[in-house]
Amino acid sequence: MRVKIYLFFAAIMAAQLAPGQVYEHYFRTLSVNGTMDILLEWKIPEGINSSNFTHYNILHSDERTGPFEIIFEGTVLANTSYLHQTDNGTDAPHYYFISTHPIAGDSIISDTLTHIRVKVRALASASIAQLTWNPITEMPLYPFEYQIYRKIGALPEIPIASEQETQYYDTSFHNCVFETITYYLKLVDPETQGVSISTSGAEELKDITQPRIPNVKSVTVINNNQVQISWDRSPDSDVAEYQVYENRPPNLEWFFLFPVIGTDTLFNGDNICDGEVNYAVSAVDFCGNIDPPVYEFAHRVIDLQVIEPEICDQTIFFDWSDYINMNPPLQGYRIIEIDLNSGTETIKATTPDSEYTLAESFQNGVTYCYFIEAFNDVGYTSTSCTQCITGYKPVSPDTLAITNVSVDAPQEIRIEWYVDTAANRSTLYRLYRETLSSGTRIRLRESSPAEGPQLIIHDASVTTEAETYRYFSEAIDTCGNLMPYHPEATTILLKGESGLPGIYTLKWSEASNSSSHFQEYLVVRMLETSIDTVYKGTALSFTDEVSDPFAAAGEAVFFVIARYEDPFSLTKRLSYSNRITLSPEMKMLNFPNAFTPNQDGLNDTFGPENLLNDYNVQEYQLEIYDRWGKRCYQSTNYTERWDGKIEGNPAPAGLYNFKAVLKTPQGSEIIRQGAIVLIK
Repeated sequence: MRVKIYLFFAAIMAAQLAPGQVYEHYFRTLSVNGTMDILLEWKIPEGINSSNFTHYNILHSDERTGPFEIIFEGTVLANTSYLHQTDNGTDAPHYYFISTHPIAGDSIISDTLTHIRVKVRALASASIAQLTWNPITEMPLYPFEYQIYRKIGALPEIPIASEQETQYYDTSFHNCVFETITYYLKLVDPETQGVSISTSGAEELKDITQPRIPNVKSVTVINNNQVQISWDRSPDSDVAEYQVYENRPPNLEWFFLFPVIGTDTLFNGDNICDGEVNYAVSAVDFCGNIDPPVYEFAHRVIDLQVIEPEICDQTIFFDWSDYINMNPPLQGYRIIEIDLNSGTETIKATTPDSEYTLAESFQNGVTYCYFIEAFNDVGYTSTSCTQCITGYKPVSPDTLAITNVSVDAPQEIRIEWYVDTAANRSTLYRLYRETLSSGTRIRLRESSPAEGPQLIIHDASVTTEAETYRYFSEAIDTCGNLMPYHPEATTILLKGESGLPGIYTLKWSEASNSSSHFQEYLVVRMLETSIDTVYKGTALSFTDEVSDPFAAAGEAVFFVIARYEDPFSLTKRLSYSNRITLSPEMKMLNFPNAFTPNQDGLNDTFGPENLLNDYNVQEYQLEIYDRWGKRCYQSTNYTERWDGKIEGNPAPAGLYNFKAVLKTPQGSEIIRQGAIVLIK
């Protein structure tokens, strides 16, 4: 029963106590009971007993700042609870405090409490429930620990979390279709063990949350053809299976391999010892939600990229790829030697780095096998493929030669290279090419003694019609020393021109071969109907003449051959130059500047002085004019010449002008004009 309104208790809420009042924390819990009622519970204040107690007053307001009114007066000391039947329901705010009145002395005022009101909001396409609520009081009575309860559909309610703040996000529900999910809170008073219960809040929610990626513990190679992956369980409880993925750079895409029910798998890998291979494990829940693999959580097979013995220093250099994303963090690597017959493993070294030089005493012909093991401080390990080397004794190379170089085609040179097969297999032979015009050098080939003795190499990255090339070789012995001999050979570059029909001027570069004795050059000419050697000797130029005018007017192909002889085997070798094709092209059209048509057999006619024929003339026209511009003569036949007559009569002596136009089969047009003197 409401008996009196206390406006002055609004001031109490601001901690301004009136004279004759004492403040004490004895109002402890508020519990929502349905949609209309709130149960208040408190303890008997200090110093109050049946001999000095008169009554309790419970005051209520809809606003924190009041005004407050008395809604209950209790005269039974032991009755420390009251059920308030509200007028506007429990979703509305209600504020309460209690005053305890003794027979004599000050009244005792409690804290102002309000019931906990939960609001639920659906976020992220209704896959996240956001819970917010008000504290039971602004000044905590004790360390608040809110117990959050959840009820999905007709299923029983369960506690899901504890929270000290007044907000919580729930993604732990696992219903695969939309269902109503209801939440409420409990707050336990550690002193009285009383429980405050909040209002309820509900939303339609569905599980589309991806389960968290599990922590991969290790990726290990077994027998160079199998991969073993192990991982921890996902922190989420609704995982149905795990999926294993593979990634091989530079491709950024992840490829699904297979599903796994447990937390480890062993499978046959594909080229797992060839370059970088990354693996990731994703979790799939019962609703089919999956967190796709990402590189930040991938684990990489350790790629033992280099295992290089140094016979002179009796060491082995190891270089491998970093093992990534080990959790707990990577502590270091172990280099382990394994006996493939017995399976015995021996730790040879431990290092924090991904490269190491290991001291090893080699025995000739003995096989040494190693793998790399990554580890952390909780015992997780991951291993690389196993690689083997064979110990040997150093044997230096004895013979190395470039026996011949020869042009095979406009873009191809054939190199004959001899290497010593008796040398230790760690010996390296290297073949280089130098472009003489620019000095540019490139390495063409690196070879071992096992590939010898005679190697034929075709260099197809050349332009033999424009460049001279020097090929040279070097040998690096077992201990990395460059041997003192460097055999070399150069190609022949042939160039030429034909200014006049039948006249061919040829020049070529000097041939050389340090492995053989030079003897002579041969110049070979190929006409349409014949092949002839037109020169033998040691000169570097030659002028060839073809007397047959019809043959001279066509194309002529030339190439040069250098002849060598091996000083030891007396084997004859031929080095060919590039081939060139020459054809006379009319560059000048010459005429005399005077003639004497007096029938004495000397300079009686006027015409071109060049040797013209059907091979170098496609069109021809000659016109002659007197000094007044009248045409005196015209001809389109290059075999005809002006006899000094005009319409059958001798032309008068004097100055005349001419113009000649000639077009060659090659498309050139030659125009010649000038003055001539007719002399009598």
